[in-house]
This record gives sequence, C-alpha cells and structure tokens, in this order.
Amino acid sequence: MPSHFSTIGIPVTSEQDFIDIGQRAARLAERHKVQNGAYYCWQDESGAALWLQLDENDQLIGINPHFHGQALFQVAILTPIKRPHDSPLDGAIRGWANGTAAAPDSGDFPFVFDLPNLALHPELHYPAQVTIRLAAFAHELTLYESAAAFANRPDPRLQLAAQAFIPTGLFTENDEPPAAQALFTGTISAWAQKQNGLTGRPFYWFAVETLGGSIDVVADPALVPQEPVVGGLLEGSFWLTGTLL
Repeated sequence: MPSHFSTIGIPVTSEQDFIDIGQRAARLAERHKVQNGAYYCWQDESGAALWLQLDENDQLIGINPHFHGQALFQVAILTPIKRPHDSPLDGAIRGWANGTAAAPDSGDFPFVFDLPNLALHPELHYPAQVTIRLAAFAHELTLYESAAAFANRPDPRLQLAAQAFIPTGLFTENDEPPAAQALFTGTISAWAQKQNGLTGRPFYWFAVETLGGSIDVVADPALVPQEPVVGGLLEGSFWLTGTLL
C-alpha cells in the first residue's frame, strides 16, 4: 500500500528504512534552527523533500515528507491545530480557501493543511491572509481521459462536479482534531513522471486546477495504471501539506 514516503519515491517499510533514509537526507540537508530544536530540509530537483525534526539534543524526533511545487493557493488562516501525538515541531493550520483577513470565516471552503516547518514562522498571527504552496499526496486516485469520460463514469461514489473540493478531514468523531485530508476532483493541466534524487525511484506529479485554485498532486506509481492525459480529469482522496511563502 502506498505511503506518504513512497508517494515521492522513497520506499519506507521498516523502522530501519526510516532511520537510514533520515541519515542519508541529513547529510545533504540544510539546517534551520528553531525554538525547541532544528529542522533539516532535504530537497531535490524533482520537488521531493524531507523535513527532518531534531530536538534540542540533536536527536531525531520525526520526518515529514513534502513536495515543493509551483502551485500557489490563497488562504485565510484561522487557527493552528495541535494533535495528541504531534512533536513540538509538527504543525497544522485550519483556514478558508480564498478567504480574506477582513472576512476570514468565509471563502470557497474550509480545510486543514499540515506544515512541515511551522516553527520557522513564530511571528505568524491569526487570522491572516497568506499565500501557500499546497501539495496533495494521493491516497486513492482515478484518472479520466476527458470531461465526458468523467461525466459517464460508472457508479460514482459521489455526484461531484468536474472541479470540486470536499474537506473530509474536518469530519471527525469523538472530538478528535481535524485532519489534513480532502477528496477533490480537478483538471490536469500538466503531468510528469519524476525521479527521486535520493533513491532513484519514480513518482508521478500532476498540476491540477480544482475548486479554489491550483494544487500540485503527487502519487505513487502503483496508483497510476494508465498514462495521464493533459486536459483529462483526476479524482481522489489526499493528504494536504503546504508551506508559507
């Protein structure tokens, strides 16, 4: 089953794999000192990235995969989110797509996105209008060669428009904090099979136009059984990760 790491061409199937990839990335990474520790950011030409988290004793406490793309997303950020098992250097924010600081509780839709480097922004205040680079890591993915193929798809789970965004991570139970997850559809404006510079493994990248704006989508090749088509449509469920400009 694809993971967030394999989605950018990094197979991690054991704790030892996790340690090994962290050590390899750390040797090539840029260090960012922050309160409570430091980030080490490794990124290659494909856009694949790893944000390593070290505590104040330089001990590894976490690694977050990320994809650094070009898609820009306008967001009114409302509140930071903390989850019970987060490290001090994890981060997540609730916001509204295309919201404004003057009316932060409105826009195209509310959603949550994770940030691999939130501690780099201690000056951040809420609410605020910001621009982010937003990437979506595919959990499930279906491709359609045209709008007609999408409209005529058999037994759709939901009657979604060709560009739709449902913030599924907001629908939690038992007062659990919201997750950075969404189901969306969109038009493929570009795509490529990329190669992770750390492992040599392939992964897919898509530039997708959806409700609210442009999103960089990445996917494990196991989720892409056919060649994508520019102008075709994409539908799936995703983990959302972003960085502030």
